[in-house]
Amino acid sequence: MRRMRFEVLGFLALLIWPAGFACAAETTVTVGRADADFTSIQAAVDRAAGGTTVVVRAGVYREHVRVDKPLTLRGEGAVVVDAGKNGSAIILAGSGIELSGFEVRNAGSSGTDAGLLVLGDGNTLSHIRATENHRGIVVSGGRENDISDSEASGNRNDGVALLGASATGVTRNTLSGNGRAGIWLEAIHADQSMLEAAENRIFDNSVRANKKFGIALNSGAVRNEIDGNRVEANGRQTSDAGILINCGPNGNLVRENVVSGNQKHGILIISGSFANRVLDNAVTGSATGIGIYDANTNEIAGNSVRGSADYGIRLDDMAPLMGKAANVPGMAGAFPVSAQNILHHNDLVDNRINAFDLSGKPWTPPGAEAMPPALLESMGNMLAPNRWDDGKEGNHYDDFDEEREGFIDRNEDGIGDAAHAIPGGAAVDNFPLKTVPTSD
Repeated sequence: MRRMRFEVLGFLALLIWPAGFACAAETTVTVGRADADFTSIQAAVDRAAGGTTVVVRAGVYREHVRVDKPLTLRGEGAVVVDAGKNGSAIILAGSGIELSGFEVRNAGSSGTDAGLLVLGDGNTLSHIRATENHRGIVVSGGRENDISDSEASGNRNDGVALLGASATGVTRNTLSGNGRAGIWLEAIHADQSMLEAAENRIFDNSVRANKKFGIALNSGAVRNEIDGNRVEANGRQTSDAGILINCGPNGNLVRENVVSGNQKHGILIISGSFANRVLDNAVTGSATGIGIYDANTNEIAGNSVRGSADYGIRLDDMAPLMGKAANVPGMAGAFPVSAQNILHHNDLVDNRINAFDLSGKPWTPPGAEAMPPALLESMGNMLAPNRWDDGKEGNHYDDFDEEREGFIDRNEDGIGDAAHAIPGGAAVDNFPLKTVPTSD
């Protein structure tokens, strides 16, 4: 009889239970100093099941938080996680985590310590403030993470660092006043292999007043897209730049950025970096607008380069960046000149020297006397002058666009009838332009 009674009650419960309501554990927990489920963020994370939302109330949390399951962590009000100058404030070791509304600060300076360290894949970070760390936000080896609408400022090294990270989006962030770079990309070595910093998307960020570089692509940074950023007032030393491509990165696209007031170089490509494309950027107010030193097969096209104190576009060897070291015995001629680059449809205006190119001069590499003649000939062919036109149209130079300056255009098609020699070496622009056509 008792069993029948329970079965009847169960049946009646099914009839009156609200449609669509599921019996489930609470999916939101709170963290705070009073009237909350937990007083520690880590305790809440440890107890929460995957899919739970952890709401953290305003306050300073002096702890190290490690998240290794798919949770949503949301800060309400001024939520600070302070690492106490040791380790990382927050580590995302899992995948599918959503994190928003946190300030992370006082991380240590060992290894990949950061205000926020991301090790997993497919995590979403927004409205994060990272300050007073060695590095603000680091993604190490992860894939398909997204960092948006955040700030990384006043860190001792980099604001955001993508180390062996791939397919990461860095969008609409503010990166300012960091001790080295606003954004730093580089490969890392792991498990006896190299993880490239590849196919990342750096879009629509404000990158300002970082000590050395705004955005820096270093060894192993390949096929990344740097698009639509404002890169302003970065760098102080000779080899500093708003946007740097250094030590072998290839296949990167730098497009439609506003690069202004960077003290030394607006855009700098050096040390064997190749097959990068620098397109349609507005570069103003640097010592050198675009500098290419010991770098080959890059395309520089459609850029507006204005108001450079020294050079609009300069192609050279590494000596200008080496200072006194370039005069050390045995160093002369040690670096080849940039060659096999193509430059076209650039607009060069109000620069002290619009264009300079050292390519095409004879170069004898160190140890040439011991090299096979065939190798020397091959190296000589590689160092042919850079191309300053695409075969039909070249570039616009405001000091070579009038007849009194030597520009002749008998059929008035806007393309000069006579080549324009580029100062420095043997390069020429065969089809200089009266103006650069504006794109539709």
